[in-house]
Amino acid sequence: MSNDARLGNIVIVGGGIVGLSLAQELALQNLRVTVLDRGPMGQEASSAGAGILAPRADMEEAGPLAQLCLASRKMYPEFVRQVSAHSGIQIDFCISGLLSIALNPEQQSELDRKKQQQTDLGLDLQALSREETLRVEGDLNPELLSSLHFPEEGYVDNRELVRAIQRACVELGVLLVPGCDTLAVKSEQNKVVGVETNSGVVASERVVIAAGSWSGQVATGLPYILPIKPARGQMVSLR
Repeated sequence: MSNDARLGNIVIVGGGIVGLSLAQELALQNLRVTVLDRGPMGQEASSAGAGILAPRADMEEAGPLAQLCLASRKMYPEFVRQVSAHSGIQIDFCISGLLSIALNPEQQSELDRKKQQQTDLGLDLQALSREETLRVEGDLNPELLSSLHFPEEGYVDNRELVRAIQRACVELGVLLVPGCDTLAVKSEQNKVVGVETNSGVVASERVVIAAGSWSGQVATGLPYILPIKPARGQMVSLR
């Protein structure tokens, strides 16, 4: 592939949901976009996750990150609708609500803290007793103590979303380049001029790094390195 063929207004490093969704939005603004990924598009964390959209249940503290996550969750219905419209793929997405369960006194204390925190922030949630919780979901452990119900949380089929947004990007003219490992951002006279990859230099004056756990491995020339590392999780799939 020639350098001219890969030349775009913007290069995005990372072809997961974040990189692809950004590419879609930029393409809708009539910008030429190239997405580079070290492997197949969307096959790392974007496909491995469970698709749970729960910024409030997972909130540790009411800082800027929490506000960003809440704003993102609020935008999700329109985002999914837009991806479906441009890809022709229907995506399993639902605002289902979420129950956070306490099974012991330590977990109950954590629920009490979370309830007070979010009440102080003016966020809507409901504390349920054991009996109320079991009426909502009868298959839970009958020895549970209580729960918090977060009505605005939901889920998305993240694998369907990856497939749909990848197709949407192609339909919108985004150039997707899998198997292209980005090594460094190139600059001249303090201006970005492209990225160096394992298959050559891709020229661009604007570069976005959205490579998830690998973002810190891309040399940028900046005087700092963001402390990015992977997080381990477990998931059980039921039929």
